[in-house]
Amino acid sequence: MHNETSMNLRFTKGHENSQRGFSGEISMNLRVSKENEDTRLRFSDERKWKIMLIDDDPLVLNSFLSLLNRDGYQTVGVPNALMALNLLEKDTFDIVLTELVMEEMRGDELLSAIFQKSPDIKVMVITGYGTLKMAIKAMQNGAYDYILKPCEYQDLKIRINRAISSIRAIESKKKAEKDLKDSEERHRILLENIHDLILLCEKDGNCIYASPSWKTQFGLSLSSLTGKGWLDLLSQEDKNKIAQALHSIEKQKGLNHELEIVLNGNSGVKRVFSGYMLLTKNPDDQKTLVFFFLHEITEYLKNKAQEREIERLNAAKDLAIATAHNINQPMTCIRGLTELMALKIENEGEDSLHLREIISQCDRVQKIIEKLLHINKYETIPYVDEDMLRLSEPEHEHASSKRQ
Repeated sequence: MHNETSMNLRFTKGHENSQRGFSGEISMNLRVSKENEDTRLRFSDERKWKIMLIDDDPLVLNSFLSLLNRDGYQTVGVPNALMALNLLEKDTFDIVLTELVMEEMRGDELLSAIFQKSPDIKVMVITGYGTLKMAIKAMQNGAYDYILKPCEYQDLKIRINRAISSIRAIESKKKAEKDLKDSEERHRILLENIHDLILLCEKDGNCIYASPSWKTQFGLSLSSLTGKGWLDLLSQEDKNKIAQALHSIEKQKGLNHELEIVLNGNSGVKRVFSGYMLLTKNPDDQKTLVFFFLHEITEYLKNKAQEREIERLNAAKDLAIATAHNINQPMTCIRGLTELMALKIENEGEDSLHLREIISQCDRVQKIIEKLLHINKYETIPYVDEDMLRLSEPEHEHASSKRQ
């Protein structure tokens, strides 16, 4: 006894204004044996497998067409080889089921003509015991399978599904090959246009691949980089750094290692690159290779240095402004007391000259303080003028210029 699956389908129809006019439910109970469940589910398959049947016996042809259509295949039946070949000119099919012995054309001729029009099609030949040798020859000439008459429909369906599985496998393989080819093409385009440097070399430094960016960035031909030519761009310090990194990677069993090296560019210009190196395997001989990925950071480091210089200057400005605030009040006090002392001295002697010189220097200092207090916080160049420069001159120079 076969196991069975019960399925209840319930449809509600309401046609209030129709000629028959009814409102109610139609209940349908389907019982599907496990043996045929895969066949019933074929109706839900998104892809309809197209099968052509060629047989000059209308009874056989119509019987198979009816059974295959019931099981969800998309079928076309033709009574002779000429009609079949004409149809293959206009449409595509997944499988051809054909009788070998027909009046218009021999079986081997039909098979050859089918493959000329549709090289990938699956051809299954149907034959009687008397033409078994012809069926075997057809298999040798490219037919996928043969079926002996009289045949059971279940056996035919098993062979058709086997052919469909083969088609799926071939299509999956072709898709995988196409995806791989597309992926390789994308990687090739990426490598040809990437600005960063990629290098693949043996552990002794012998380069076996360099990305085109080496040529665009350094003006070097790729042939000049192969071998150990690329090592000429490195200082001895960086060569030692790479050797130490390689030893570290081997010790850590495959972990990548961050790297920062200097490459000597055109006209001796040194360019800084940061990136990483890791170990990989050559798929051909499993030989260990070293992979380098390097990104130039020369401009980045220059910008960082400029940012640090700006920070230093801003800190100096903050200090200058704070200092000016701190000395402004004492300097005002000194100038005021000096003026009072000068008023009490009636003669124009040496003491009076000294007091006036103190007042003059206080005025100069207060001018400088005023300018420091008005320095723009966001200026990148410190404010320096003649008064600030003169403030740093030795005292005897000021006195000499005053006397003159």
